[in-house]
Amino acid sequence: MRAFRFALPLLVSTTAFAASFNCKLASTPREKTICASPALSKADDELAAKYKALHEKLSPESAADLLKDQRIWLAYLDKACAPNLKADRANISECLLGEYNSRKPDFDSTTLPSGQVLFTRATYIARPTKLVPNDDSDMDPGVGTGIFRWPQIDRATSQQTAFNHSVLAYLLESSKNDPKQAATFLASTDPHSSVDVSWTLRAVNDKLLSIDFEQFSMTYGAAHPNTFDSTFHWNVAAGRPLQVTDVFNNASGWSTKLIPAARQKLRAIPDMSEMLWNGDELTKGIGNGLSNSYEWTLSSKGFTVTFAQYQVAAYVAGMPDITFTWQELKPYLNPSFAPSGLPKPTTSKRDSQ
Repeated sequence: MRAFRFALPLLVSTTAFAASFNCKLASTPREKTICASPALSKADDELAAKYKALHEKLSPESAADLLKDQRIWLAYLDKACAPNLKADRANISECLLGEYNSRKPDFDSTTLPSGQVLFTRATYIARPTKLVPNDDSDMDPGVGTGIFRWPQIDRATSQQTAFNHSVLAYLLESSKNDPKQAATFLASTDPHSSVDVSWTLRAVNDKLLSIDFEQFSMTYGAAHPNTFDSTFHWNVAAGRPLQVTDVFNNASGWSTKLIPAARQKLRAIPDMSEMLWNGDELTKGIGNGLSNSYEWTLSSKGFTVTFAQYQVAAYVAGMPDITFTWQELKPYLNPSFAPSGLPKPTTSKRDSQ
């Protein structure tokens, strides 16, 4: 019961505080802490209700995946909020409350125009480590954490099943710390840092499905965190990830001809000119952003490129973006590409900056 409490259809509390498991059977530090705290017991109850609501909405196959993810999360908690940790995880009660708050959005879901449910798969990884005394030892809690979330379509058609596989493959590849390493979530979790990847539905219609990913990482003792935004585009009609040639005609030379205009747009951003790189470094950064569809936002209103941190400017510049109207891009577009058929965006990458 304790190990898989969220999977149970009926959960009864036996304490003054409402908890989603029987506190008389509490044995681990996590369970005892939850039962002793009104705030944690309430958070536990609320999370159990959210889990149950989504579990009942999903197909048996997807519900089984949700249960699998929840079991992984419970095991993660015992390592990520262990009693012997330090720094910001030294207080087990505060640590658990933070993890509960982080988990809540995982049980939200979106109904697609087709009527199908887009829900979150997630895996949580904790890598305890033996601390070696150094200047940063007071900032290292003694465990590295990796939280990775991605969307999946419930009751997927064969084409949508391809989306489910492709979006996970993209997240695995984009989360790699080293281009030469294997694409696994465990390998992407460092014992001396934390990484948190979340997703948002950017836009969707019968032509395009776009998912925004935000990756937030912090090395313990570092001066600042790093944030990496990217967008996974799915060409609905073709049943595959969007390709650059779906939008642009390579014979037009667009990838180099647009660089001067992109440079002007960046310099037009207030206070940006002094932060931009110079010369070839800026040219290369702009060219990479223009040619990388994962840095694009496509909508009926225009074509936006969101540059990564350090790609075209200093860290303080964040992730600057520029937008071209489709009229500006008309000479460079694939003749079969129809901007008018694109969906309206539902979110903004810059919302998180």
